[in-house]
Amino acid sequence: MGKPIIEEYNPAYYIFPKNTQFTFGLDKYLDHDFIHAEEHSNRKMEEILKTDYFKYFDEAFYDDDYLKIMNEQIQRHGIFAWIYLDKIIHPVFLRKASNVSLDAAKFSSLYKQAFPNRVPIHAKSMEECLGTIEGEIRSKTILLSRKIKKNVSSLRKWFEENKNIVRCEICSEQYRMIDLPYWIYYGSNALKGCCYRCRIMESPSKDELQRL
Repeated sequence: MGKPIIEEYNPAYYIFPKNTQFTFGLDKYLDHDFIHAEEHSNRKMEEILKTDYFKYFDEAFYDDDYLKIMNEQIQRHGIFAWIYLDKIIHPVFLRKASNVSLDAAKFSSLYKQAFPNRVPIHAKSMEECLGTIEGEIRSKTILLSRKIKKNVSSLRKWFEENKNIVRCEICSEQYRMIDLPYWIYYGSNALKGCCYRCRIMESPSKDELQRL
């Protein structure tokens, strides 16, 4: 019978929208609970942007080019745009970090003020804070991208083009590209023609080989 190409991939779990973090403009495909959760997340991020905590590092780390990058990735990769944003801005973020000097104790204090119900950060150096800061900058970029009408239109267009059931070019099984896990979509370099559930024979016999 053969083994699946990716054994740990459970397609029943990764059905849209569970497989992504990026769905704005696709309300008619989402249930009320999902829409409500996304709107709540947006409101929380709006509140975070106004805090002294966020203002402390925003100017030093945010770059307008991040939004330009996000806009481009939405057109190319639709619901998977956010993972490309992560990979592209990470080296830029690290270069900025090497030229920034912020006080870790002050950052930790401001974090505690902004999020009194979260586990506090007890950072002894700024390096320990960088992961948190990068996540906040990414969230700000995604939030800003949601407010651009062209992005909403581009995302809807991409979704409509890729939502239909198609046949895998390798095994002919039916699948929807929009249901692929984000880590498979990115790791395959956005290959859309494979379902990644194909069973591959490691050592097929002569009779099991398909004639070309």
